Amino acid sequence: MDITTLEPETEFNDVIASIIRGGHGQKTFVSKQFLARGGRVEEGVTAVQLNSTYYWKSVRETSFTVGIVVPVGDMDETLAEQTIPSGTVVKFSAEAFTDPFNYLGLNETISSVNAYEAYMTRRSSKKNPGFKPGIRDTVVATRKVEDIWLRGSKEYANYLVWRYVGTGNGVLRMTPVTLLAKLYDPTKRPW
Repeated sequence: MDITTLEPETEFNDVIASIIRGGHGQKTFVSKQFLARGGRVEEGVTAVQLNSTYYWKSVRETSFTVGIVVPVGDMDETLAEQTIPSGTVVKFSAEAFTDPFNYLGLNETISSVNAYEAYMTRRSSKKNPGFKPGIRDTVVATRKVEDIWLRGSKEYANYLVWRYVGTGNGVLRMTPVTLLAKLYDPTKRPW
């Protein structure tokens, strides 16, 4: 599918022209965004007009370009204050919690994520924020794969892009760092 089918605004023509030339840049304009209804794509989409900034940059020695679209006003909260770690990320499924329905029903905040991290790294004397027994041990054990993935042999680095380990108790560790849906559950995957 041609990307201009999804991005029909005339202002996008400058963006696509730059991408085709192998350029990079940013441009802000009002564009149509398709948002999932009810939090899931299967429930349909709603089209809204948003003032958005398009960022793009070509990937050296490839024919690919990385792009991101951020609604104006969200930049400070999402991209400017966040850094993507170069290590691994840990994702907990609902099965990792003593009350899975409570976990699924609450919006994660920076303070809740900080509480998870403090508990996992024992940087705080705070009590367990709701994990089942053994989850911290699993996080510590899977931490050892970083030595293999990130500091081990570079021989296969050009061939291995995604690396992940999922455990039966609901812990997923992966690299590169990627945002996953809250409902994603490694215990339900066929692997």
